[in-house]
Amino acid sequence: MFRRPPLLPEGRLYGLLWGIPQEFGGMTSAALQRASQFAEVDKRVVEILTLSPQMDPKRRRAALLASKKIGRRVRIRNLWTDLRRMTDKQISRLQGTAKRPITHVGEQLPTTGTAEPMRSDDSGNILQVDRYRRDGSLLAIDRRDARRRGHLGGRRITVFDRKGNASAQWEAEADFYHSWIDWVVDDRPATIISDSSPIGGMMHGYRRDNVILIQVLHNPHLKDPTGSPYGLLPPAKKEILTHLDRYDLVTTLTEGQRRDMLDSCLAVGKIQTVSNMYDGPIAERIGPRPTGRGVMVGRLVRQKRVEHAIEAMALVHETHPTAVLDIFGDGIHRQRLASLINDLEIGDAVRLHGYDADARAQFEHASFSILSSRFEGQGLVLLESLAAGCIPIAYDVPYGPSDIITHGVNGFLVPAGDTTELAATVKHVISLGNQELTGMREAALSRVADFAPNVITRRWRDVLCEAAAAKTADKEFRVRAILRDAYATDQGIHLALEVVLDTWDALDRALVAWVGRKTPAYGRVLASIETEAQTSRVHAVLPYDRFTAAGKGLLDVFLDVSVAGTLRRVRITAAGLEQAVGSGPAEIYATQHGNASIRLHTGRGRTADQGITRAI
Repeated sequence: MFRRPPLLPEGRLYGLLWGIPQEFGGMTSAALQRASQFAEVDKRVVEILTLSPQMDPKRRRAALLASKKIGRRVRIRNLWTDLRRMTDKQISRLQGTAKRPITHVGEQLPTTGTAEPMRSDDSGNILQVDRYRRDGSLLAIDRRDARRRGHLGGRRITVFDRKGNASAQWEAEADFYHSWIDWVVDDRPATIISDSSPIGGMMHGYRRDNVILIQVLHNPHLKDPTGSPYGLLPPAKKEILTHLDRYDLVTTLTEGQRRDMLDSCLAVGKIQTVSNMYDGPIAERIGPRPTGRGVMVGRLVRQKRVEHAIEAMALVHETHPTAVLDIFGDGIHRQRLASLINDLEIGDAVRLHGYDADARAQFEHASFSILSSRFEGQGLVLLESLAAGCIPIAYDVPYGPSDIITHGVNGFLVPAGDTTELAATVKHVISLGNQELTGMREAALSRVADFAPNVITRRWRDVLCEAAAAKTADKEFRVRAILRDAYATDQGIHLALEVVLDTWDALDRALVAWVGRKTPAYGRVLASIETEAQTSRVHAVLPYDRFTAAGKGLLDVFLDVSVAGTLRRVRITAAGLEQAVGSGPAEIYATQHGNASIRLHTGRGRTADQGITRAI
């Protein structure tokens, strides 16, 4: 018999997470489900790499198998478990970043019966952790006050062999993780998919010719996706979003989010849409259900805006007194929502049930569901509602509802924040005839099939193959960017740069980027390029409206370039910038070190004439 060619690209497949807790949410569920599907479709082993010191991969895998959260071909590995099992020879091959011989280690903490003695400051900040093997030998000293003892700042991780000799040392947490991943992957072709924001933020510097590095964005790319498209980034995602070009592929869950990121130049390539897969039960037939019963499933927190659903049901109750909304979930707003229900005197129409692990089963017995969130990553509850033939009624918010629901066909989209229209839509669904309701429920079941595991896995195959074909070995070159002219108009700040390369390869692409020094502000604009020999002239305009939502603070200015597929980010030098240039919310100036930075002036106006002076 001939073996069927694999669906997914050849090479090792890895997932990357910090850990897998006993109770986990949608991001971890999606990562485990993807790994299981990848393993099953090609009958191959898929490994999930974890970094948490608290992980016991053997026990955790057994528990996940028992609860059917992973397939049998999925393996779980852990950094610290591997380190404890390594021979001294293997440890000696770890590529530390500190030069040998290693002289700055720190004092070993006295053991007091605990396997991991710690040292903390008066505020409770951990300053040092010592880790041991099962045989009692010292494995690692992790210092977090390397700059000045007793004061948080500076990292130094030292790993020891079984004889107590310092074998390898790192001065950055990310470099330590990279060394272990190198040991796991070796020089074999591999694909690593990162789902976690904190871990993904430490992976953009992991560039290996044999590794395809992928970052999945599970949530919106802006702190407030309902506001300006040039708003602040979520602080936890700043490291990922300010280095998107460094990954071989970045995926969003919805096409709407991908378009927004391209339109704002946060991403310029290497970004694709791959939805989460739905692997839950799908109703085989449409059974009878009360037309006036609705269900809402979600956390009782600000983002979910549950109070809007309650206020809408108060309006519905006026004309449909038997209509009911059952809300499943818990959160910090539960007491406030209970008070609202009481104040509106609709306790018989809206019922808070608290957390229920089997809450999704309620969709099978409801006519409609409500999603009134401020924003979503994709909205798994919409797929669960569709799969049960329960008609979703959702605010048209970023991101998810409009990518999943076809208005009037398999559900309804309501203008975001409009409780009156939300109530009117619920009344409309309640008043629909049985034939119309059945047609919409059947359309809902048909739509959820588009998110079936085999469909989404084929989508993953396409984007993985495209990323592998586009990957090129990084080219070594140096680049300098010098500000030669700067002036302001009503349009914005105009910059003319001279870009010098030490290679004969042409400059493929250039963008001017700004990164908040102490804030999650970030933005980029494409620049035009005129090339002559090894010198290029680059021109860009920084529109004022790109800074109005950035708040106050200082932004450092960079040039992002692409040369023969290799990306570099460099500071723009502006030693000749004699005075600040700009008006309105932003002005560009030269720092004490001669680099270009932007100063923001929220709420403070300047006339355009003040910024039209050429300052170079």
